[in-house]
Amino acid sequence: MIKVLFFIESLEHGGAEKSLLSLLHHLDYSKYEVEVVALKKNGALQYLLPPSVTFNHLDLKFGLIGKLKFRMFKNILSKRHNAQFFWKAFKNEIPNHPKTYDIAIGWGQGFATYYVAEKVNAHRKIAWINTNYDEAGYVFAHDRSIYEKYDKINGVSVFAVEVMSKYIADHKLTQITNVIDEDEVTQKSKMECPLSFNPDLFNIVSVGRLAKPKAFEISLKAAKILKDQKVNFHWYIIGDGSERAFLENVREKLGLVNEITFVGFEKNPYSFMQQANLYVQTSLFEGLGRTLIEASILRKPIVTTDFDTAYGLVDQYKTGIITPKEPQAIATAIYKLYTEKNTYLRMVENLESHSRIATDNVIKQFDALLKELTDSN
Repeated sequence: MIKVLFFIESLEHGGAEKSLLSLLHHLDYSKYEVEVVALKKNGALQYLLPPSVTFNHLDLKFGLIGKLKFRMFKNILSKRHNAQFFWKAFKNEIPNHPKTYDIAIGWGQGFATYYVAEKVNAHRKIAWINTNYDEAGYVFAHDRSIYEKYDKINGVSVFAVEVMSKYIADHKLTQITNVIDEDEVTQKSKMECPLSFNPDLFNIVSVGRLAKPKAFEISLKAAKILKDQKVNFHWYIIGDGSERAFLENVREKLGLVNEITFVGFEKNPYSFMQQANLYVQTSLFEGLGRTLIEASILRKPIVTTDFDTAYGLVDQYKTGIITPKEPQAIATAIYKLYTEKNTYLRMVENLESHSRIATDNVIKQFDALLKELTDSN
C-alpha cells in the first residue's frame, strides 16, 4: 500500500476542493492508503470524503510575535501574495507533521505548498497548482527554495504549466487536469432545486466564491446594462465569500434587487445550472475553469471573460462567447444570445457533441505519476 497525504487548506466550497473530492472518489483504495489533512476543520464539503479516506486537521494557535511579524512583513516588503507573508511570519510556530508518507501532495499553491515542503516528511512530494501563479500575485523569489523541495509540480491546465515553466525545470513539470465526473454532475442536476426559476424569464446562473478574482462586480454592472435594455432576465449567483456584503451593496446601488439573487453556498449547484438558459463567468483568471466544464456537461451555452484557460474550454461562437473583462462586453454577448434564438439553439446543439475530459484517462495519468515516483525511491 502506498501511503499518500493530500494537504489542502480547507474543505470549504471551491473548485480546488471539489476537484480533490472528485479525484478521491475515483482512486483505487487497494493500492493507496490515503489521508487528507486540512488547515481548518468542519469544512462544508468534509462530509463528502470517501469512507476509505482518513481526515485530520491542524490545530494551530499563533502568538503575538508571529502576528507582529506578519504586519511588519506586509509593510516593509514588496507586494506579494498574503500566503507568502503568512508563511514567513508564522512558519517557526508551526510544528512538523508527526507522520511519514510515501507521497505527500500540496493541493493548491500557498499554505498547502509551504506546509508540505517544510513540515511534512515524505519520500516524494508533489505540488498541485490550481491557479495562474503569476496572476494570483505570487512572487517566485519568495518560493524558489520551497519548490526545490518538490519532485514534481503539476499544473491543472496547459496555461498553469506554462506559467510555472518560467521558474521550474521541464523535467519536474507535469500536466494532469482535475477530475470532473460527468455522471455525478448529470445526476445531481436532476435533483430537486431549492428554487424554481420563472420560465418566462431568461435565467442566468454564475457559480463561484464571492472573492475579487471572480470579479462578480463585472456581472452586476453587465446586469445593469441588460436591465436598461429591457431584457427580461433573472441572474442567480451561487456561492459565498468575503465580497458578499460589498456585492450586495453594489446590487442595491444599481437597482438590481429584483433582477439578481445571491443564493449563497449550495452543496448542489447543478440543480440551479440545469434550470438556466445561460451560464456566465466573469473571472479575472482561473487555473482551469471547472464550472465552464460543468456548464458544458449540462449543455448550457456560456458567456465568459477571456482568462487564458477559457479558450481551451469554450469554442468561440460555437459553444459560447469569450469576451474582454468589461461589463459592456459581457452584456453585449448575453444580449446576443437573448435576442438571436437561432444562434443560441445552435450552441445547445454543438454542446451535445462537445468533447469532455475523460475521467478514466485522468486517473490513469495520476496513477502513473505516483508509480513513477514510488518506483524511483
